[in-house]
Amino acid sequence: MRDEAPTRMIWREDCSFSRKRRIELCPLRAGFWDSIRSGFLKNNNTQVVETPTTLLEDEEPLPQEIVLLERTQSDGIVEQIVFSSAGDVDLYDLQTLCDKVGWPRRPLSKVAASLKNSYLVATLHSITRLPDAEGTERKQLIGMARATSDHAFNATIWDVLVDPSYQFC
Repeated sequence: MRDEAPTRMIWREDCSFSRKRRIELCPLRAGFWDSIRSGFLKNNNTQVVETPTTLLEDEEPLPQEIVLLERTQSDGIVEQIVFSSAGDVDLYDLQTLCDKVGWPRRPLSKVAASLKNSYLVATLHSITRLPDAEGTERKQLIGMARATSDHAFNATIWDVLVDPSYQFC
C-alpha cells in the first residue's frame, strides 16, 4: 500500500464530494472580491474559494447620508435633498409616499417586515429650513427603494418610489 497525502474535500458543481484532490473548499462565505480573486481550477467544474478573513454575518453595508442637492428657493427657504442608506424609514411617511404614487395600501406589519429583512434600504428626504429660524426644519420622505441580496453575486431591487412632485426634475 502506498503512502497517500491527507486529502481534503472539494465541492463540485454536481453537489457531490470527492476525495481525489487536496483542495479544501469552504462554504461560500467569501466576499465578492475574495471569490473573484480566488479564480477557477483548470477543470471548469470546480471552484476554489479562500477562507474569508471576516464572516459574512458581520458584513453589513455601512450607513451613509449624502447631501445630493442644496438649493435656495426664491422665498429664502433652503432645501436639501439627502440620500440615506441607514434604513430608518417611518412607516407612516412611507405609507403617505405610497399613496402619492398610487400604490395600494399594504399592512404596516408586512411593510415593517420587508424593510427589516432587506439587505439595504435607501431613502431620499427633502429637508427644508427657513432662513431666519434656527433649528426649525421640515423633513419629508420623497423617495425609497430597498434591495435583497444573496450576499455573493446577486441583488434584487424592490419598491422603488419617488414622490411625483420630484419626478423628472
